[in-house]
Amino acid sequence: MLDDARLRRVVHWQDTVAMPTYATREAWLERAAEIREQVLFAAGLLPLPERTPLFPIVTGRQERDGYAIENVAFESFSGFYCTGNLYRPLAPGPHPVVLTPHGHWQKGRFAQRDTGSVPARCINFARQGYLTFSPDMVGYVDSQQVPHRTFDSPRSHLWGIGALGLQLWNNIRSLDYLLALPDADSARVACTGESGGATQAYLLAAVDERVRIVALVNMLSAHYAGGCVCENAPGLRLGLTNMEIVAATAPRPMLIVAATGDWTVNTPRVEYPAVRGIYEILGAADQLECVQFDAPHNSNLDSRQAVYGFLAHHFDGHGAPAPPSAKQVFRAGIARPLAETPGSHIDDTESLRVFAVTTRPAEWKPLDMSTLKKRQQTGVSAGLPSGPARLEPFRALYGSLFRRALGAMLPSESELSIRRGPVHSVTEQTGSSGTVVERLEIGVASQGARIPALLLRPLSAPDDAPPVVLVHEDGRAALVSENAIPLAGDPPRVVAAQGASAPWGSPMLAELLGAGRAVLIPDVFLTGEYLSPVGRAGRPTSDAHFTTYNRTDACLRVQDVLTATVALRVVTGAKDVDVAALGDAGLWALLARAVAPQAVRRLIADAGQFRWHDEAEYLERLYVPHLLRLGGIASAIHLAAPAPLYLFNAGDDRHEAERRLYAELGGAGSLVIEPGPLPGT
Repeated sequence: MLDDARLRRVVHWQDTVAMPTYATREAWLERAAEIREQVLFAAGLLPLPERTPLFPIVTGRQERDGYAIENVAFESFSGFYCTGNLYRPLAPGPHPVVLTPHGHWQKGRFAQRDTGSVPARCINFARQGYLTFSPDMVGYVDSQQVPHRTFDSPRSHLWGIGALGLQLWNNIRSLDYLLALPDADSARVACTGESGGATQAYLLAAVDERVRIVALVNMLSAHYAGGCVCENAPGLRLGLTNMEIVAATAPRPMLIVAATGDWTVNTPRVEYPAVRGIYEILGAADQLECVQFDAPHNSNLDSRQAVYGFLAHHFDGHGAPAPPSAKQVFRAGIARPLAETPGSHIDDTESLRVFAVTTRPAEWKPLDMSTLKKRQQTGVSAGLPSGPARLEPFRALYGSLFRRALGAMLPSESELSIRRGPVHSVTEQTGSSGTVVERLEIGVASQGARIPALLLRPLSAPDDAPPVVLVHEDGRAALVSENAIPLAGDPPRVVAAQGASAPWGSPMLAELLGAGRAVLIPDVFLTGEYLSPVGRAGRPTSDAHFTTYNRTDACLRVQDVLTATVALRVVTGAKDVDVAALGDAGLWALLARAVAPQAVRRLIADAGQFRWHDEAEYLERLYVPHLLRLGGIASAIHLAAPAPLYLFNAGDDRHEAERRLYAELGGAGSLVIEPGPLPGT
């Protein structure tokens, strides 16, 4: 049975993960930059969208004991409102700024319970001298333009649209709003949240260096990454742990608060030392603190007072010291808690609402997916090259984005694993000297891939004939009859052909061999030999948040095409390699060439009547999250222009943009687009 680790190496959101080791400062700084890009990309925010005018509005204000509360809304992008409460000190500024997103409390930013109170912490931050903004999670309280838990879908993910991205963008724009206030101190900015609010906080801190101090309450765990759609997005944790995302804040000051009664139970022994290792190699170990209390999942009084003390230590906040908590079981750091002040409860939280249904702005309306897709399409349209001058900038940006979306790369020869198997010699009745058929197993060792493949070499071949990777959507069985396939343990033998093209099941294959071209036929992921009982079952792609941690089948097939091109170059010693792809394999090959245009000299691809801009086609035949945000197949073709491309079964669309680009690049003759099938197939 085929032993490809990818069939069983599936990552789940509740798997226990380990922090990788980083030996040097330079290694970590390079990784941290990569993490920032990965978070932004997964959120659908790379490149960052345009910062449109915020048009802030205040719908209510009330002054209380030592602070004021304003009911605030602004447009984080045109027509989409970020809503919340701004808690202001009554004393004149400038004031440090605190952004404090909330977790999944039933009442959102109005939650006031023994286990956690959002208004209490905001009141105390304001009394301690900080401008404090408490925004809604999308779908909570006043933020009702999109639902929270039911907003994400495979369809939305094609466009890089999801709750995580909306919330991260709201938080980025919240900083824009806060720092534009005349009494804000832009040099002193903190972000703190509990549970899902802590997820928001560490994602924001990882990508926005305006956040100078972070306090994470009861979230960081090596065995629980967060189970809501707003904590997951396709590609977010591909080869990436929450500990690394949190550590991307280093060397900025950070407090990690943990509890014995939730998934942060191991934090003092596991996650805190892991993150501390990064602070140590940056020479900032004293900037990381950790405290744990004997309590269930919470943002209770002890947890809040620990955060008050930490912020006061760095921001010179004022308040009375709190007595030591009998519930404290671990502490590392020098900050000491500040006491929460009396009168930290709000009886009438309804008075803090930004909008009544009858007083919403005229521009307020439920946000449908078409509006969000138009926003994403605007970015794509602006990026597509319209001439030679824009091609290189397009390649520099979108080439990187394609590699991220696919999680694919062109392996080096040293990364390649090639196992060579039994050999057959096929003698044909046409008078040629025949073809040697060799069984191979190829892959990239670090990926665990073991791709079965056949290498067919005509015994009589011209020296200048580039070899060809030939890929079929159904695998090699659609191209080569079974009697010509060597099996493990078989001795070398001669197989007599029964006709001019037999045992080749494809006229294209027969033509390539007749022209003396060596051909490698791989069974890419979940095709051909993969379809054992285990392979037919596939992977549990319906698991919650599968694409946050795992590449889709289409992505793995694209990787296998790239791996096959390098393997063929290695085993033949050829400088150039061509690729021919039949059925949906044509789509995989187009994406592979977009990732590494230099790997393919010429591509012959079956477009399979694929409708390039049809979501349903991508969902059914080429599911790659973020792909439509990047322009889909059209962008893939642009990335490799003007390399020779013969596209058949392309349908009735004339694809004028692609023809025009090739012509402007002096390669009009290098692009052939046929609406129907390849002649002779």
